[in-house]
Amino acid sequence: MATVFMKWLENSPEDYDRGIEILTLGRLKRVKEQIVQRYVRPDSRVLEIGCGTGTLTALMADQGATISAIDASSTMLAEAKSKIAARHLEDHATLEQMDVTQIGDHFAAGSFDLIVSTLVFSELPPDVQRYALDACTKLLAPGGHLVIADEVIPGRPLARPLFYLVRGPLMLITWLLTRTSTAALRDFDHLLDQTGFHAQPAASYLGGSLVIYEASLQAELSEAAAAEEGGIATCCLPCAIQSALPHDATASELPPGVVGRLRHQVTLRTLLIDLWSLFFRIIPPYPKVRPGLYAVGNPDPNSPVLVTGNFDLTVRRLVGAIDGRVDVWLLVADSAGINVWCAAGGGYFTAEKVIAAVKSSRLETVVKHHALILPQLCANGVDGWRIRDETGWGVHWGPVRAEDI
Repeated sequence: MATVFMKWLENSPEDYDRGIEILTLGRLKRVKEQIVQRYVRPDSRVLEIGCGTGTLTALMADQGATISAIDASSTMLAEAKSKIAARHLEDHATLEQMDVTQIGDHFAAGSFDLIVSTLVFSELPPDVQRYALDACTKLLAPGGHLVIADEVIPGRPLARPLFYLVRGPLMLITWLLTRTSTAALRDFDHLLDQTGFHAQPAASYLGGSLVIYEASLQAELSEAAAAEEGGIATCCLPCAIQSALPHDATASELPPGVVGRLRHQVTLRTLLIDLWSLFFRIIPPYPKVRPGLYAVGNPDPNSPVLVTGNFDLTVRRLVGAIDGRVDVWLLVADSAGINVWCAAGGGYFTAEKVIAAVKSSRLETVVKHHALILPQLCANGVDGWRIRDETGWGVHWGPVRAEDI
């Protein structure tokens, strides 16, 4: 029954387009047209991250550009392919089902003059955002640009109350009509800077809450500046790479990239979440834990790695069963805030989600082995062999009950 309900909630492409247009007050179409006018040329090699229903893909292909478009949703891709075929643009656009964490391995370095994304990064966990931006630095050709249009929380204090005042009713209307919604980026300028980009807002809409970021590689700007001065440019190891270097974890210190340490504790927050779940557990949005790598106890590089979904109750039940008994790393993958059994059956907890969690958390820099322990109850929807083939990490199935770990 839960799986059927989740499938009912999956968005049709028509609903998604309608919902996003409502939420952006019709501005998203203007944003996509502006991206095409400013950045797309007939000879452009373009990677589109999260093509959705293919509206922007078709606009760029109309200009004669060569597009590689990816999306994680097979439903969205089917609509996008129909749109491309109806306009006879197959020679200009290649569409593939792919998670954003796969782009670095799938495409060759320097393959694209332009990488573009609209309303995608705000839906990604922070670790995945960083991982995707790191991959983009390698995929851009010299002189290439990264263009990201997304929803952000306005920087001006006076604009923020208006942002929430307008956004709240729009979110409710959009949710009632389409069962879809969006998040808003926080400190995205800082993240772009950390991952090696020099970014500036190229345009903004809706009081600064919908922004087009134009970014170029900092290394190229540094080289250009050095050439102008006649000097020799030197550089240090980028912050993003330095933070991925492994080091020992102590009782008070965790390796870079680890989100935090989880402990079993009952608080007012957990009691309220449990109360909400008791009466409204079938009504989304579901209480979630931020995806990423966590420590339970005081694990070291040889400690086991457990994998689970990001449903708040699932994580707390698991931590409650093992805290104080074993020292482990807990890799929380995005399951849309649904328990692993239902999420796996409904297509929300998949091999792709586990692979994305392994890559974006940079797990290989924290532990010395290559073994994952997955919940047995997610085996109905998670292809363990695919995880092995694409990551080199072995998959082992844990017990049904957390207390048996």
